[in-house]
Formats: sequence, C-alpha cells, structure tokens
Amino acid sequence: MKLLKLTLENFRVFHGVQKLDLEVSDEKPAILIFGMNGAGKTTLLNAFTWALYGTFSDDVERQERVINDHAWAETAFGEVVSASVKLEFEHEGLFFTVHRVVSTTKDSDEQSAPSPRLTVTESDHGATTTVTNGQDRIQKILPEGLRQFFFFNGERMERMFTGDRTDEVQQAIKTLMGLEEIERAIDTHLPAAARKLSRQVDNKGDERLKTLTADQERLRQQKIDIHDELLRLSENAAGYEREIEAANRALLANGKAAPLQRQRVKLEQRLKELLPKRIERQERKRDLLAKSSFLAFTGGIDNTVLELAEGMRKRRELPAGIQRDYIDGLLEDALCMCGRDLPEGSEARAALEERRYNAGLADVESRWMYLRGKTADLTLARADLLAKLRECVADIEEIEAAIKQIDAEVSDIARELEGVDVMDVQRLEERRKEFDGKRLDTLQQHRAAQSQLTELDEQIEKVRRQFHSARVQDEESKRIQRQVQLVDDVLDAFKRILAVKTEEVRLQLDTKVKSVFGRICIRPFTPSVTPSFALDVLSWEVVDG
Repeated sequence: MKLLKLTLENFRVFHGVQKLDLEVSDEKPAILIFGMNGAGKTTLLNAFTWALYGTFSDDVERQERVINDHAWAETAFGEVVSASVKLEFEHEGLFFTVHRVVSTTKDSDEQSAPSPRLTVTESDHGATTTVTNGQDRIQKILPEGLRQFFFFNGERMERMFTGDRTDEVQQAIKTLMGLEEIERAIDTHLPAAARKLSRQVDNKGDERLKTLTADQERLRQQKIDIHDELLRLSENAAGYEREIEAANRALLANGKAAPLQRQRVKLEQRLKELLPKRIERQERKRDLLAKSSFLAFTGGIDNTVLELAEGMRKRRELPAGIQRDYIDGLLEDALCMCGRDLPEGSEARAALEERRYNAGLADVESRWMYLRGKTADLTLARADLLAKLRECVADIEEIEAAIKQIDAEVSDIARELEGVDVMDVQRLEERRKEFDGKRLDTLQQHRAAQSQLTELDEQIEKVRRQFHSARVQDEESKRIQRQVQLVDDVLDAFKRILAVKTEEVRLQLDTKVKSVFGRICIRPFTPSVTPSFALDVLSWEVVDG
C-alpha cells in the first residue's frame, strides 16, 4: 500500500475541506507533519484508520463526535450535516479510493454515534469500478490486526508490544500470506461437512453411529464454550497488564518512587529472560530422561554379561568361527583338507561332523562379540547421561536460585514502596499489587482451561476413531461412515499442509525482520519471530575485557 492523498471534510477538529498530498519521490522520500499539542495530529492519524476500518484508536475521547463541532453548531435543527474521509492509495499496480461518509439530520445539540457509509473504487489503466465488498477488500490489502504496525501513536508506542493482540496479529499475518483459507477449511468448512454427513444417520440408522454423533456434538459445544472462556480470560489478563503498566509509568514519573521502580523494572526484565531459560533446561532434562533413562537400570548387567561371555570363551564353549559351508564341502568330497579319506562311519568323519555342528553356531559367536562391544558402551553411555543430567540439574538450580533472589529483591522493593510516606505512591503500589494478583489468578485459570481444551481434543479424536471403526449393518450407514472418513482424511491432510506452510511463512518473516533490523538498528539487536508469530528482540551488550 502506497498512500497518495488524504481528504478530510468536517472530520472532528478539521473544519471544511482539508487535503493532504502524501506522494513521495526520490527527491521527497518522506512526509513530515508538525503541530502543537491539540492541533490535530492524533486526529489526522485516526483519519486513516477511520477511513479504512470505521474505528478510532482507544485513546480518542468522545468517539461518537465524528462531525466537526463548528460544522455541527452552525447547522440548523432538521438540516443534514455530514463528515467524510477519502483516502487514495496504490496497491500492486492498482489505484484505490476509500471514501467513508457519515451523514445525519441534526435533532439535538449533542451528537450520537453515526452509521458511516463506505465506498471503495478500483482503477486499472483508466477504467474505474466500484468494489462490491469494499471492507473485505481492504482487509485483504491491510488486515485490521496489522494496522497498529503502520498507523500508531509514537507517544504510545509501547502498546504495540504489550502482547494483548498477539492473536489478532497472527491471524492478520496468515491472511496476508494466504493461510487463512486453509485455516478456514480446517476450522469451519470441513468439520461442518463432517457434522452434516453424520446427522444423516436418521431414526432407521445405526444406533451406535447416532450415539457417537451426539457425543461429537456435545464435545464440540464444550470446546466452543472453552474457547469463549479462553478469549475472555485473555482479554481480562491483557486489561490487568495494561493497568499494571499504567501504575508502573506513574511510579516512574514520581520523584520519590522512580529509583525503586527503575530497579524493579530491571529485575523484572531479568526475570523475563530467566524464565524461558528454565523452561528450556527442564525440557532438555525431560528429553534426556525420556530417551535414555533406561540406562540407569543397566548398572551391573553389562559387567555380568561380559563375565559370562569371557567365561564361555575361556572354556571354549564359544566356537572359533569356522564356516559351515566349508566343512560341508569336505564331507561331500569325503576328503579332509589334509588329504585323508573320510569314509562313512569313520572316526575322522564323525569328528568333522561334530565340528560342523559347532560351526553352525558361528553366528552366535558374532552376536556375542557384538553384544560384548555394545555392553561395553553401556558404561560410557551411563556416565554421559549422568554428566548431562547433572549439568541440567545444576543449570536449573542456578536459574531457580537467581529467580528466587530476584523475587526476594522485587518483594523488598514492593515493601519499600508501600512504606514511602507519600499517599500517591502507596495508592499506586496497592493498585499495582491488586492487578498483578488478578493477572496471576487469570493466567492460572487460562492454563487450566487450556488443559481442559487439550483433554477435549483427545476425547473428540477418540470418538472420531470410534465413528470410523464402528461396525454397522445397513448400507446407508456404511455410506455415511465412508463419506465422513473421507472428509476427516482431507481434514488431516489440510492440517499437515497448514503446519508446513505456516512454518514456511514464519521463516520468511523471520528472515525479513532480521534484514530490516539489520538495516535500521545501530545497537546489536537480534529479532526473531516465534512459532506464535510474536516478535522477540534480544539486545546483546559487548563488554570489554
């Protein structure tokens, strides 16, 4: 999207028609807008988002007052008054005009929330057409979830990184990268098709299929309810986080509390760095135990096996490894390798036949030798496992000790702030503590709901398998069963495709983000796009010596 022109008419603080040329060139690479506080910079910023999405940012007061106050005041009762924003831009070689208008008949001194009308036109080589579903087209060009990265108030930039809109950003990225259609098929269309087919098991159908269909519907509704609960909890946690941040900013602005608050901010930042490290070490420990914990039970077994093998070799109970096919050749020719005849019934032939029997165990000897080598490796593997586990445990203990120390220091700071003989500081600290407690409780509830969701998914998958494998008698039920199986197979295939494509998109974004940061950042920042499409930025400090 390349912005070209913005036209305002009686829009909030802008009276009459105001036009802003936004075209840039090599000689004019940027547009800078200056203004005193209250001059309308924030309103101008919101003009873009109102034109595109019909909404304002949260920090805009009296959002219902879209029409300029002066224009509203000079309009007589019963007359029509309007306001509009027109945005012209270029996108992928096409030219678009977005025109959002609000028009109402004045019937009181106070404005009420109006209903705007949107018109979107598209021009290609001089031919202009009206886009039927304009809002949907805008969403395809720039999803609303991504607008905060293009239209944002620099004074409130920290809101971009609070994490309370991660789901919106992730969904917007998937829309831009063409993954939304696959997700919609997985989440909506294919499950709906499977349910529609399952409901075709009528009263004359198989009772087992009807029961399983009812179970699926019940579990699906429970899953919807938990999803709604998770959304509510996420919104609550984000709200509590915003309240905590507001208290933090107020404490930083207070002369008495600022030094302690700055120290707490540093400690909490350090804590955020330590928690993922602890999780990583714990996962490594679990992985080691899952893959190699059996080695702990082999102590003594290896030595016993080696002693048995060596004892059998010393007693010559293990053959030397003469090949049976060679002895077979000697017996067939009735001639020993030394040239002596081997007639039937002779003592020499009997000795060779006995040797042939032992030679048949040559593969046993090779197995014993292989086992001896592998058994000897057990001691080394056990020692290596023990060393790695000790390293993990030591790291975990070190990290946990650091976390405990930080927690203790943060608690001390909180007590000092509560003891500051300034009423505002005490109230702020109490408010911060209150919302932090609510945030932690909400996060705990969120984790519990996530666990319930995981259990539900397992139950749904179990019922789905039972539906597929149920033995039915009538042909109609068999037909439905086959159709549902086909839809579920397609669903599984789409899930695999989505996983692969999502990772491809994430890696593309990660590469692009690193490239952009490398061009614009002087400090040694290392950005990365996480699997949840969140942006992590690490700062590396170089210390001499």
